[in-house]
Amino acid sequence: MIEFEKIINLTVDKLLNYLQENKNTDTKVIDYKSPQTLKEKLDLSLPENGVPLADLIPIIESYLDHSVRTSSHKFFNQLWGGFEITGLLAEMVTSTANTSMYTYEVAPVATLIEIKLIEALKDLIGFPQGEGLMVTGGSNANLIAMLCARHKLLPEAKNKGLGNHQLVAFISDQAHYSFFKAANLLGMGIDNVVKVKSD
Repeated sequence: MIEFEKIINLTVDKLLNYLQENKNTDTKVIDYKSPQTLKEKLDLSLPENGVPLADLIPIIESYLDHSVRTSSHKFFNQLWGGFEITGLLAEMVTSTANTSMYTYEVAPVATLIEIKLIEALKDLIGFPQGEGLMVTGGSNANLIAMLCARHKLLPEAKNKGLGNHQLVAFISDQAHYSFFKAANLLGMGIDNVVKVKSD
C-alpha cells in the first residue's frame, strides 16, 4: 500500500509541476518533433511482463514532455483549450470511481447528474418539453442527430433497414465532414448528402 500511495503522490507532484510550468512565458506549447524522431526518442515497446510502479514515473514524464500543452494559456483550438481545476477534479473522481454510464444500477449518481444537466440545457435553449443525450463529441452528436431524423421519417428502418427508401440529407457547405461519415454508417450513402451553398 505504501508503494501505491507513493506513486500516486509522485504522479500528482509531476502533474502539479506540469501545470505550474504552463504559467512560465518561456514554456512552449509543444516542442515539435517529426513522428520518426519522436518514435526514436520514446520507448514504445510492450514488455511481456509488467514493470515496477516506480518505472512509471519516467514514462509519465516523457509523455508530458512530448505532448501538446492544451492546458496552456497559449494553446488555441476551435474545440477546446485552457484549464479548469473543476474539470481536472471531475476527471480524477470519475477515473477513480471507474463508472460506466450504462444504467442507473451501475452509475446512480452519474445518471442523475446527466439527467439534471440535460434538463438545465433544455431550459437554457428553450426546449422545456425536449429530451437530450450526453455524447462523446460533435461527430457523435451529428451521427445521433441524423439517426433521430431518419427514425422520425422512417421508424421501420431500425428493424428492417432502409429497404428501397432513398434518403437524402441536406447540409450547409460549411458543415462538418462527420455528416458524410454518418451518412455512410446509417446506410444512406455519402452521395446522398447534398451541400447547400451558404452566403
